[in-house]
Amino acid sequence: LDIIVNTTFPVSASEFWSIFLRDNAPFSLARYHCLVICDDDMQHTLWRSERYVDGEGREEHIPTRRMSFMSQLKQRLGPSSALVYKTQRLTGKFPDGFWMEDSTVIPHVPYGSSFTAVALWNVKDDGPGACRVVIRCKTIFQRPVWVAAGMIRRMVRSSTQEWYE
Repeated sequence: LDIIVNTTFPVSASEFWSIFLRDNAPFSLARYHCLVICDDDMQHTLWRSERYVDGEGREEHIPTRRMSFMSQLKQRLGPSSALVYKTQRLTGKFPDGFWMEDSTVIPHVPYGSSFTAVALWNVKDDGPGACRVVIRCKTIFQRPVWVAAGMIRRMVRSSTQEWYE
């Protein structure tokens, strides 16, 4: 897994959740997509409990929300904009922080239905009034793309890192 963000915010982990990620947060991710990234047609659900089966076959119900939006793309191949589907799952919540999985699929780009870009968030208190945010990214392939796999991994890493900067 590649670390793409490793930074400290001047708020606790619970304040970070309240400011940026909770339903109706004042500086929500949906607002960021629309105002900063300039994505269009934002649709999103509220956090709700959904069935989830982890990689080892364990089933549980965890807080999940879904988003879709039109995003401008900067890749050399494919369309200049595309519909993006994002799923966020709160995979762990602790007294001093939380883990979140953020999965993104862009099916209408070359090989787009063959892979998922995943950002794994670890937000943890880091001293009084501060939290450390570490985000790692990986690419999960749903089917083989032989020749393009390396290019897709590099593209996912660079575009994910650019998005979070």
